[in-house]
Amino acid sequence: MHKLNFLTLMIFGCRSDGGKSILDTASITGDAVDYDGDGYDNTEDCDDANSTINPNAVELCDGFDNDCDGEIDEGVLNLFYQDLDMDGFGNPEESVEACVADEGYVSNGNDCNDNAATAYPS
Repeated sequence: MHKLNFLTLMIFGCRSDGGKSILDTASITGDAVDYDGDGYDNTEDCDDANSTINPNAVELCDGFDNDCDGEIDEGVLNLFYQDLDMDGFGNPEESVEACVADEGYVSNGNDCNDNAATAYPS
């Protein structure tokens, strides 16, 4: 009897990373389930543990594939220009796309000489 209780506890008490039972009925039967309640089941939602990520979500600049199209931050990245002389104006020939500027990068590429802090537009 003691072994049966222990086995029952092991089977029904185990949890996966998503907090769902390992023996979840949807897993056993193959049924589609919308775990995060966003209107998209686990067969079409690329992250069914997060309701803000689904095929109808707007892509955000956050390092995630919000709209489940297989691309991260597409169409929302900003262009930043390297500013070696730290005058607030970047080199138009040295740029990166990112959500936010790293140190040493600025949002404009108007520097005519990025090696001299006293040479910049205006």
